[in-house]
Amino acid sequence: MKKLFFKFLTFFSVFIVSSLFILFCLMIFISCNRAWAYTRNPTAQYNTKWISDDKSITFSVDNNGNATGTMILDNQVLKFCLYSDVSGIYIYTLDQDGNKSENMCESWLGSYKSKKKFVATVKETTYFQVGQKMTFYQIDICQGTKRPLKN
Repeated sequence: MKKLFFKFLTFFSVFIVSSLFILFCLMIFISCNRAWAYTRNPTAQYNTKWISDDKSITFSVDNNGNATGTMILDNQVLKFCLYSDVSGIYIYTLDQDGNKSENMCESWLGSYKSKKKFVATVKETTYFQVGQKMTFYQIDICQGTKRPLKN
């Protein structure tokens, strides 16, 4: 009986230690994955310029991570500022003086597979259709070209 009890206790101890180890590894993986995604976020890439696949939206990120740009919609130019995090992109219009509007006009989901390219899927919108996807490319501003960089 004593032998059986020690076998059970050993099994239980190994199970607990293994479970804790797996939980620890999972937590490390999740935190690293979020950090990895954040570095691909456009506003985390200072001094960059971005353009949409149809060339109607462009924005620049300054050395503080502030992003401003323009959208050409129905032959009208709309100035905006952009904020982004691990998965969200939030757009606010700017008035003629460059002041941010109080209400967000666009909310997109960002898929950051590369530092030089991301896909935005429209979640809430004023100007687009919900579910619409737009691909953005980082412009090679060092060489002055307006071609998308390779992944």
